[in-house]
Amino acid sequence: MSTHDTVLVAGDGGLTAAIVRDLETAGVATEWLHHPSDAELSATLARGPVAVAIVTRDDAFALRLALLVAHERPQARLVVTIFDRTVAEQLRRAVQGCVVVSMADLVAGPLAASCVSDGARTLRRGVDGIEEIRIGEDGRARVRPRRERGSARVRHWLDRLAGALHPFELSGRILVLGFFGLVTMLAIDVVVGLTALHESFVESLFLGVRTLVAVGPNQALANAADGVKLLSTATMLGALASAAVFTAGLINRLQEPRRVSILGRRWMPRRDHVVVIGLGQVGLRVALVLRDAGIPVVGIERNAAAPGVRLAKRYGLPVIVAEGSDRELMQRLSLRRARALAAVTSDDLGNVAIALAARAVQPDLRVVLRFGDGDIAAETDSLLHVGIVRDAHRLAGAGLAAAVRGWQPGDVVADADGTLLLVGADGRVAPAEPTAT
Repeated sequence: MSTHDTVLVAGDGGLTAAIVRDLETAGVATEWLHHPSDAELSATLARGPVAVAIVTRDDAFALRLALLVAHERPQARLVVTIFDRTVAEQLRRAVQGCVVVSMADLVAGPLAASCVSDGARTLRRGVDGIEEIRIGEDGRARVRPRRERGSARVRHWLDRLAGALHPFELSGRILVLGFFGLVTMLAIDVVVGLTALHESFVESLFLGVRTLVAVGPNQALANAADGVKLLSTATMLGALASAAVFTAGLINRLQEPRRVSILGRRWMPRRDHVVVIGLGQVGLRVALVLRDAGIPVVGIERNAAAPGVRLAKRYGLPVIVAEGSDRELMQRLSLRRARALAAVTSDDLGNVAIALAARAVQPDLRVVLRFGDGDIAAETDSLLHVGIVRDAHRLAGAGLAAAVRGWQPGDVVADADGTLLLVGADGRVAPAEPTAT
C-alpha cells in the first residue's frame, strides 16, 4: 500500500483515534467518518478507498456497514471489529476476504499474561489449549503450552473443599450451617444408640433419622437413664433449630440469583486466583483466558444487568455484583493469597481507584490496570506506581492498523519497556507501531 492510497476509517472513540494516529504516522492517507449514515458512507466509498476499517462496539452497526462496503466496494480491503464470535463467523462467511477482529481478543491475551508473570507477553488459544508467548534473547517469539502442575491441581481441589465448607455468600453459609447442624445431631443420636442403648449401627442410624425428620422418637429411650434422655432432648431441639436454619438457607438460595456456587464450576476461589474487576467485553475475555489456562478466577461487576454477568454464568465463571473499589469487598476476596487483581473496567480513573483500594488491603499484590488514554496511562505509571499499566487502545489500535496495512491478524504484545511488538505465525517479531515516514 503506497502513501498515496486512502484508507477509510469508520467509527468513533479512543480506539478509532489510535488506529488513525498509527496509520497517519506510517504515512497512510486516512479519511475518518465518526458515525456515518448509509448515504454518507456510500458517497465516501465512491471516491475509491483501497481499504476500509470499521471500528465500533456496536456489532449490529458494524455488520450493517460491513455489508454495505462489501456491496459497493468489494475490491477494498475490509477490516471490521466484531465482539460476538457467532456474528463474526457469519460475516467471514458472507464477505470473502473480510478480516474480522475483536478488540477484546487483541488486548485480553496481554492483560491475562500480565496477571501471570513478568516474562509472559501474551496468552492465546492454541490447538492444544492455552499457549504462552515469551520473547527470547534472539528477539524471536517462544511459544509453549501452559500446563497446570500437579501440585497446583491438588491445591485447587483443596481450595474447592474449603470453599464448600465456608461459602462466600450469606445464603450459602446459612445452608451449610444448617446442613452440618443436622449431620451433627444425627451423629450424636447414632452414638447414643450404639453406646447407651446397645443397638446395631443400622438400627441406630434408622432411629436417628426417624427422630431427625420428626417421625417419632426412639422408643428405647423410655427406659434409658436420665442423662441419656437429657442428651436426646438436646439433640432433638438442636435438630429442630438446624432444620429451620437449613430450610432458610435453601429458600434464600432458590430465590436469589446464584452467581457463586457452593460446589461446581462457579466455585469461589480463595488461593492463587485472579480477581477480574469489570466484566465488559475485555474483562470477560480476560477471565475466560485465565480460566482456560488453569487459573482460578472470580469476576466483579457493579451492574447486575450487564451482559457480561449473564455470559459469565453461561461460561461457568463465579461473579460478585458489587462496587469494585469497596474496601470491605476487597477484604473478603482473599487478596493476601491471590495471584493478581485486574482492574479492566472502561473507566480509567475508576481502575486507579480500584488499584489503590486493593493495594491498601494488600500492599504487595500484583495489580494490572487496563487504560484507554495513553496520556493518563503514562502519568499513572510514572507517578502513582499502582500496578502494571496496559493501554488497551494502544494495543488494539496497533493490531488493527497493522491489519489494515496488510498484516494478517496476529498477537500484539508489550515488551518489558512498553514497546509494542507484532508476533507473526512463524515466530518473527516486528514493531507493531509504525514510525513516521
